[in-house]
Amino acid sequence: MSWKIFADVRETFVEVSAKSPQGDSLFIRTLNRKDQMHLGLKEALTFLPEDFVPAAASVEIRSDYAKTLWRENWLPPMALLTTEGFQNILEISYQNRSNLFSLKSKKSPAPIPIEHCFGVTERTTKEGRVEMAPQPAELETIFSKLDLMKINSVAISFLHSPKNPQNEITTTQYFKEKGFRVFPSFSEKGFELERTLHLIQTLVKEMAEITYVTELEALGFKKENITYKESLNDKKTITVVEDRIFSNETGMELPLSPMSPLFISSTGVPQIKYENVGSEPGPVCFGKGVNLTLFDLLVLKNGIQFDEIKKLKIDHARVKKYLLLLSQQLRLPWESALDKYLEMGKSLILIEAENIFGAKQEYDGWMAPYFFKNTVKPTSTYTKEIGQVTHV
Repeated sequence: MSWKIFADVRETFVEVSAKSPQGDSLFIRTLNRKDQMHLGLKEALTFLPEDFVPAAASVEIRSDYAKTLWRENWLPPMALLTTEGFQNILEISYQNRSNLFSLKSKKSPAPIPIEHCFGVTERTTKEGRVEMAPQPAELETIFSKLDLMKINSVAISFLHSPKNPQNEITTTQYFKEKGFRVFPSFSEKGFELERTLHLIQTLVKEMAEITYVTELEALGFKKENITYKESLNDKKTITVVEDRIFSNETGMELPLSPMSPLFISSTGVPQIKYENVGSEPGPVCFGKGVNLTLFDLLVLKNGIQFDEIKKLKIDHARVKKYLLLLSQQLRLPWESALDKYLEMGKSLILIEAENIFGAKQEYDGWMAPYFFKNTVKPTSTYTKEIGQVTHV
């Protein structure tokens, strides 16, 4: 058995869960930057033990890197081949006007600049009859221009190609023989603009995967052991984060959250308040708070720490001290009190989620594995494989 690495790469943080051949688990959390998201993963991997062998490890990466590239328009060089007369289809786009009455309205740049868009003299009727096929001499001219611009990725979106893809197939074969990565649109749904935009998004996703694979191969990982996927964005997902639990579909939050404080009622019954501890002083584990929260118990239970982030050093001893006060009132060992409150929190969250959002919800977020382990179906292997966590 070899190491198993599960990495969740976001614009602000990178979270890595590593499982050793002996069954021990390691949780690492480091800062990240949206313009260098792949470098954040490389930094997180440097915290693995010295006996870690990359060549024998499997890696599963879950990241929204491609979505960030698309949103920020940080796209790789790419050319668009379309029917002559439609070269400006991306600049015209949907003609949405976000500021109708603004004197300085600024339009978002096209994902592919107009100088990288080429019209091809071809024509397919709306009934699917080929009136004019692409001419080899014209394709040769476009190839020479792309070669000068050092572009090796081409999207092809001809008019009415879903009705008859022959012209796109001919052009695709020509550029593939020249060593280009080609993305034809005839198998896509929608009109020309929709098909073109989907092709570009496909290229960006592929480039994001190539970036991660290349970086990890440089560290000694084997390509066949690397798996990349887009972040899960199911509308029915409930996301669990440090301070709240909310539905991706509605945006509504649960009244209960990881920041809900714990207390003992006058009758000696353990309770969880339906309110959040404020940002100041915050949870006990941050060194100032006096109200013990579910967040504190998760940190103590799983040995999580954020020493890489100087502003978030975790005080495990302080959490244990406040937990001892609660356990004395319950007349239980502190370990039993910890498990009792975590089980109570998990049950309340499941009940509230079913009442507010409906049944059969999935759970996502870095805290989800600890709340819902062996209770609900995980959203990915990333959440399913995390076990007992120790800190670096």
